[in-house]
Amino acid sequence: MNPIQLVQLLNTNPQQFVRQALGNNPMAGNLINLIGNKDSKGLEQMARNMAKEKGIDADKLFNTYKEKLGM
Repeated sequence: MNPIQLVQLLNTNPQQFVRQALGNNPMAGNLINLIGNKDSKGLEQMARNMAKEKGIDADKLFNTYKEKLGM
């Protein structure tokens, strides 16, 4: 990326910047849309799906972090 392109990216709003930086990644686009729409249930489902793909129990992980934070 040349300096002119970088300056052009920095002059966009944060959402446009992230979209351009990530390219045409469908998962990233979906994530940005979920955040923009404040879709907490959709974000949770995406996180659960990603954890499941990696063989991670999302509920167990969440409870571990709650314990560490004293919640």
